[in-house]
Amino acid sequence: MKKIEKISDKLELPRELVLDLPVIKMISNESVTVQNYKQILEYTENFLRLKVKNGVAIIEGESLVITKIDKEQIEIKGVIKNCGIL
Repeated sequence: MKKIEKISDKLELPRELVLDLPVIKMISNESVTVQNYKQILEYTENFLRLKVKNGVAIIEGESLVITKIDKEQIEIKGVIKNCGIL
């Protein structure tokens, strides 16, 4: 375990916050929110690729629309068929 992870555990801080890891929240197959993304790499109505600290987040679906975006979080709505980190 790395030093920063040990400190995070001792202070009971969320690891994703301290280590800047992506958090993906999916509501049914209608909405996905990705926190701690770095950059939009590709965006179409059927596909979204986001750079995250530990790889690339992929969201696949139909009629995908970015409904909220800021420097730390992005929300996508549509018919979500698949999402994950590669």
